Amino acid sequence: MTLRLVVWNCRGRLHEKVAMLRSLRPDVAIVPECACPEVLLRRAIELEACDFAWEGARADCGLAVIAFGPWRLAVDRAHRMRCGSTLPVRVSGPSELRLVAVWAVPAWAHGRYGNPPEPIGAGLERLQVFLAQSPAVIAGDFNASLNCRRSGRRVSRSRLATLLDDLGFVSAYHLSREFEEGEEPQATFFRLGRFPSPHHLDRVLVDRETAARVRRVELQTGPGWTVWSDHRPLVVEIGNDVD
Repeated sequence: MTLRLVVWNCRGRLHEKVAMLRSLRPDVAIVPECACPEVLLRRAIELEACDFAWEGARADCGLAVIAFGPWRLAVDRAHRMRCGSTLPVRVSGPSELRLVAVWAVPAWAHGRYGNPPEPIGAGLERLQVFLAQSPAVIAGDFNASLNCRRSGRRVSRSRLATLLDDLGFVSAYHLSREFEEGEEPQATFFRLGRFPSPHHLDRVLVDRETAARVRRVELQTGPGWTVWSDHRPLVVEIGNDVD
């Protein structure tokens, strides 16, 4: 059996986009810019979620992890309330997984989302013990925090990318497609719904042991997705055993 993870920054109002999310057949969905469960489930009974974890400073916009079918979620005690950017969750069901959902709230949005959130790098450093046990996944909207910097022919990686290397995590998309960072031919973000950014902003990162269990990686590229959000969904399936 596989665990089907979906990352989709829904750009708010998920109650109007439930059919799109369900069409991806998620077992567990990581959804930045999502309303809290009390608000969402009142408006979207048809979501049929079986479990819900959420972090945010505003009830109408936060970071959600949503489970379906036999899967269940438990927020780990290492979580720091109102950190804004990371949410450590223990996923259980047919198999178990340690998941840190992330949302890199951009600097310009700090005023909109309350107090400045904890930087993702600081959050992941704080959660190293939680992430040390495989299988472990870090997934969500990283914004530009993983983008390579170019100066002429020189390419340098971000501090967060270096930290993730040190922690032993790799991008499932880049691993499956055999692309280097900064060479992705497909964008996950479309500014104003029209203009693709040059890099992936949305990622599913797996520890190196779990990388051998990645079965499928899908990036939804149909034109209909940009109607609903400026981010495209990323889907990663993880098997229980190594082939």
